[in-house]
Amino acid sequence: MNGPQIRAHVHFLPADAGGRKTDTPTDRFGCIMEISGKNLDVSLMVGETGPVAPGNTVEIDIQFLDWESARTVVDEGSAFTLRDFRRIGQGVVLKSYV
Repeated sequence: MNGPQIRAHVHFLPADAGGRKTDTPTDRFGCIMEISGKNLDVSLMVGETGPVAPGNTVEIDIQFLDWESARTVVDEGSAFTLRDFRRIGQGVVLKSYV
C-alpha cells in the first residue's frame, strides 16, 4: 500500500519536555512508533498539516514501512509513543484505512 494506513491524534512534546527542538519537515517525517510493546518504523504524512512545531497537537495520517507487522497491534483507540532518539510525542489511533 502506497498511502497511509491510519489516522491518529498526535501531541508533539514541547522542547522543554524533551521533544524536538525544531518543526517537523514539510512533507513526511520518519520516526519510530512504540505501540503494544513493538517498535515500528512510520512516516507521518505532514504535507496536509504543514510542519508541526513542538508542543502542537494534530490529526495526521501515518504510513507504516511494514504494515504486515503493524496490523497485528494497531487498533482504533490504541495509544502509542513516537520516538526520534528520544520520546517526542504521544498519540491515539483514530481510524484505520485498511
